[in-house]
Amino acid sequence: MTVRGRSIPLPALTWFGLLGAPVAWVGQFLVGFGASLAACGAAGRHWGVPVDGWTLAATIVAATIAALGEAAAVAAFRATRRARGTGGTDEPPPLGRVHFLATVGMATSPLFLFIVLLAGFGSVALPSCQQS
Repeated sequence: MTVRGRSIPLPALTWFGLLGAPVAWVGQFLVGFGASLAACGAAGRHWGVPVDGWTLAATIVAATIAALGEAAAVAAFRATRRARGTGGTDEPPPLGRVHFLATVGMATSPLFLFIVLLAGFGSVALPSCQQS
């Protein structure tokens, strides 16, 4: 696959398209959880950690990575759509496998993007450091 004159290997597109959004969500979750612990814990209250700022920054970064993961999955899907032979998932390995993984990435990336956005904006909108 060629993007702006540079060749990107198809396996790299496939794996980023498949795992980019879930890993971005995990990173956002860990940053938000760590910021909440630092700001709301008894030992960390005097630090003054801006939970909303860290959460919003993590949300923007994770949403960008998830959107790029979706684009990578679409690019890998399109690159294998017209493969020689039977095409699509009926294509013998590795192109059939790449096509299948790209399809899974195209299905899951928007879901994880939605989870990232809901978690990020929900934690900013709701009050911090409140017992449930």
